Amino acid sequence: MQVLGRLFNCINALLGLNTLKSLLRFWGFMLVLLPCITLMLIFTYYELQNTKRESAENLEQMITMQQDTIDKWFHERAAVIRDMANWPVLKAETEDIESIDARIRQFLQSQDEFSAVIYVNKAGVTVAAPFATAGIDISDRPYYQKAAQGQEYISDVLTARGAADGQPVVVFSAPVFDEHRQFKGLMLGAVKLATIDKIMKQFQFGRTGETYLINQQGLMITESRFIGQLVKNGVAKDNARLSFPINGETLQVVSQGKTGTAAYTNYRGQEVIGAYRQLINRDWIIIGEVEKGEILESFYRQISIMLICFLVLMLATLPLTMVLEKRLATPIRRLIAGADAMRAGDYSYRVEQSLIDVSVSEIKTLCNVFNYMAENIRTKTETLNDANQALTVARDAALAASVAKSQFLANMSHEIRTPLNAILGMGELLGETPLTPEQEKYVRVSRSAGENLLNLINDILDLSKIELGHPTLNKSEFDLFIAVEETCQIILLQAQQKGIALHWHIKPETPSRLVGDPVRLQQVLINLLANAVKFTEAGEVTLEVSQRSQPEADFVELLFVVRDTGIGIPQDKLGPIFERFTQVDASDTRKYGGTGLGLAIAKRLVELMEGRIWVESMLGVGSTFYFTVIVGQGNETTEAAHLSCTGFITCQQPMPEAIRQEPLNILLVEDSADNQLLIEAYLKKTPYKLDIADNGQIAVEKFMARQYDLVFMDMQMPVLDGYQATRTIRNWEQEQGRTRTPIIALTAYALQEDGIKTRDSGCDAHLTKPIKKRVLLDAIAHFARRNLM
Repeated sequence: MQVLGRLFNCINALLGLNTLKSLLRFWGFMLVLLPCITLMLIFTYYELQNTKRESAENLEQMITMQQDTIDKWFHERAAVIRDMANWPVLKAETEDIESIDARIRQFLQSQDEFSAVIYVNKAGVTVAAPFATAGIDISDRPYYQKAAQGQEYISDVLTARGAADGQPVVVFSAPVFDEHRQFKGLMLGAVKLATIDKIMKQFQFGRTGETYLINQQGLMITESRFIGQLVKNGVAKDNARLSFPINGETLQVVSQGKTGTAAYTNYRGQEVIGAYRQLINRDWIIIGEVEKGEILESFYRQISIMLICFLVLMLATLPLTMVLEKRLATPIRRLIAGADAMRAGDYSYRVEQSLIDVSVSEIKTLCNVFNYMAENIRTKTETLNDANQALTVARDAALAASVAKSQFLANMSHEIRTPLNAILGMGELLGETPLTPEQEKYVRVSRSAGENLLNLINDILDLSKIELGHPTLNKSEFDLFIAVEETCQIILLQAQQKGIALHWHIKPETPSRLVGDPVRLQQVLINLLANAVKFTEAGEVTLEVSQRSQPEADFVELLFVVRDTGIGIPQDKLGPIFERFTQVDASDTRKYGGTGLGLAIAKRLVELMEGRIWVESMLGVGSTFYFTVIVGQGNETTEAAHLSCTGFITCQQPMPEAIRQEPLNILLVEDSADNQLLIEAYLKKTPYKLDIADNGQIAVEKFMARQYDLVFMDMQMPVLDGYQATRTIRNWEQEQGRTRTPIIALTAYALQEDGIKTRDSGCDAHLTKPIKKRVLLDAIAHFARRNLM
């Protein structure tokens, strides 16, 4: 469109069309002229193609008739020689040469198209040859060799010898057999080519049309219709046959196929339309052609008539364009002015009613529509402005609410986790002291309630992040076997406490090294396995992992199946089981606990990993949960061993002896007195020396004054928070050339982005509150081992 617009402007500038009047007159004329020219060009093209096509079809029909005539002529001459080869006088045991010679003479007197007929004996010597020389050995000739094999033969064009020396002929031969079907000789006849010339001349037409034969070497076999002109111009001799080659373009065209039509320059240098066809029993090609000028004479006459009509139409169009310009110029100029006013933002412009009343019907409609459009635009613009302002306010409010919600969840998580850390930690420590049975029961209930509260907080945070579109996959290479075993070991303690067997099995063909998010995968498995254990009173829980289909490219689809022998799910509850805050029975919440969020979170995470999740269940028998995920294949894909682990297996690993005996100086940066007391109690029976800083500023001062092996850093503190304190310590270490001391974030901030933020500030790991004693000791052991290596 831009190109057309530029072309339009260029034409207007060149012709000085800068007024509405000149534009209407010129382009009104062009609106008639251009379609007429287009139609004329289309008609001319199709009429030209149609003329050429009809001429080619006529030529094809003509050479087809010629081909049939020539093929029939060859067949009849071959039949004549075949009949002569069957003369009784030739089949007799004793050859009567004189009788044979006499009969041949009689035949030649009645058939003037034969220049010679010769009988050749078995040895290949001519024995009866009227008007020719007898006693000639022709055993090396192809027609004798074919006859000796019992076959008939038709030669190419040859130059006759003997009485008809120099005359072009075609030789026909047929084998002669005696009464016992033994080869006795052959009968040979030479037919003058002038006979074929007569056939070809019967089909000449028009002033320039002709047909002729050529052989495979491109030599003209028949006599050209224009031989006199060619001889006169010195192009050919009188005996042009077999010595006059056809030009290369013609030969190239006709040699492309046995039948066809084409336009080309012929042997006389004329542009022609030709048709060609190969004879059925010969390698000769018959060509028919007519000069283009003769074919297109009628076409040119039609085009001339059409041009005259076109000019008359153009002359009649001029006054019509002038009338059109006068009727349209004034109202259109007013409409243009109105459009300019609206473009400038003035929606109050209207076309005067007095001008509308004197306009033609179409212009009246256009002006009325313009006025209606202007009023409608003005009204809708005002409404749209009001709506935009309202939407802007609503958007800002929604954004503020979303930010406030996220901040509220983060703050609430932090504030709840901080005291919960002390509650769960103290409950764990209390459980390690001598207690009465009743006290043990109270501690167990307290710890269970705290764990349920922690799970509730985690589920709400996960669901909130999913609904806000926050969850992302942190893809990395991992070992599927290790991820599954670690997950099962986490659930194993719950299964042991209920006396339930826990089995997991990975089928052998399943690849081990994968690329994906093992944390999200384990989160789904933990949800399903924990549910299975929770709702199973007796029996077992089984996890099976298999490769669902053959891998494509670098990806593979895995199928996970979690079976239990629990209470089961009614069929009418299977549909909504993956919805938020949904459980099979409201009473289950009291009996088994839970928020009804676990399966909803699992479903969203599975979909995030390009898979799907579903369930099959029978009430009172058990449930089977299925889910699939798409993961990448790692660099070293190996066949999985037949893994199967069952029952009461513990995963406790004692700390290495070197670590247990090695005292460590640990700095705890924590502003909560309860949490300080908890960590001190956790480390009470260890060789670790604990130093405490109430805020980040004190922590920096103590770190610079004393050597520490490990630092636990809370992130939200007064004076100087954990992020600033960690950065200050890392900068000081670099300036002093000190070895990097492990700093572990120990915080109530539990979101994934919180872990990223702490690592960016310089922390080596991120642990969340509430923290269990075992986790804390394992972290110390891990980083202590790393320092000793």
